Amino acid sequence: MFLPPAGFVLVHPITARTAIVAREGSAPGGPRFFAKRVASAHRGVAEAREMLVREGCILHLLAGSGHTAAPVADGADAAGPFLVTEMAAGRPVGNLAIGSTDEPTRELVAALLALHAVHAAADGEGPLEVVHGDLSPENLLVRAADGPLPCHVTVVDFELASYRDGGPPQDGSFRGTLRYAAPESAREGARTVRGDLFALGAIFYERFTGIPTRHREGPALILEVAEEPVDLRPASGLPTRVEGALARLLAFDPSGRAASAKEVLDQLA
Repeated sequence: MFLPPAGFVLVHPITARTAIVAREGSAPGGPRFFAKRVASAHRGVAEAREMLVREGCILHLLAGSGHTAAPVADGADAAGPFLVTEMAAGRPVGNLAIGSTDEPTRELVAALLALHAVHAAADGEGPLEVVHGDLSPENLLVRAADGPLPCHVTVVDFELASYRDGGPPQDGSFRGTLRYAAPESAREGARTVRGDLFALGAIFYERFTGIPTRHREGPALILEVAEEPVDLRPASGLPTRVEGALARLLAFDPSGRAASAKEVLDQLA
């Protein structure tokens, strides 16, 4: 049973992950929010509690970036830790029709700008060193926008993120969405900027072409991700610059990948 934090009313469930349960809710008479708690089966698991607390810390630090959901309330009560954020506008990339854009270059630029805002964030003490660590089509939200770009991208779900003050255990285990993970993440559990860039490339290659970068299931998928380069097939109608950027993002060896989203943005300029 999901108990909404004091002052919020449960509307309906959004997701149910292994350790974190999320629900849509609202303050009486106010806008809708997104509330998360540790699932009841995991309330005694320190790592699950730390995930939620760390996500709240990261979102507070990224507040004002324009590309993440603003935190509204966080803390702990009798039911354990909770995090409430604004309900970010937009549709998940995974809910968009394949190839349903006439401007793939500018859509990819919008996504890279969002990721750059996360990776390059800093405060008075220096770089925050945020790495999302679990990018997927479900946690990149796209909405229409006015201005030079036709859309705006918001990055959500920082449960598995790391930053300068900590992150998930570095025990060599993989945590995240395997189908979009970088090879080194699958092999070693590494969480890096280049790993995020690989995931972004996998998401948008599939978004633009309808062709998944990975095709196997179960244990075979682990081996495919960890050991096999992505087989990039020619995409009809995709601009050459976008094809080149995706190929660079999806390089098997991280040393062959761009070191930052800005490098790819410069390539697309």
